[in-house]
Amino acid sequence: MKYVLPEDLASLRSGFPAVVMREIVAEVSAATGVPVETIMSRDCTIYAVRPRDVAIWIAQRQGLSHMAIARAMGRDHTSIGSALHRERKRRAEMLTPPE
Repeated sequence: MKYVLPEDLASLRSGFPAVVMREIVAEVSAATGVPVETIMSRDCTIYAVRPRDVAIWIAQRQGLSHMAIARAMGRDHTSIGSALHRERKRRAEMLTPPE
């Protein structure tokens, strides 16, 4: 029987959606200066929503499903769809040249 070492657990743990989501939220927090607690909260101000949408968008790009993201963020999967829609729209507007 093989013994499981802490290094084995660390590499295994990084594949769990909740852990991946926490890592993404921590990175977005560091980049934006918005605390992790605020990103994960129910706060609906633009201060919290924009970084949250970015974190959700990154998670989806990393291959996490809407349901996995929703569970990790403590939200409904339809909220994840709405966040992705907002972020895609923002990114499309950034790429559209002004007339």
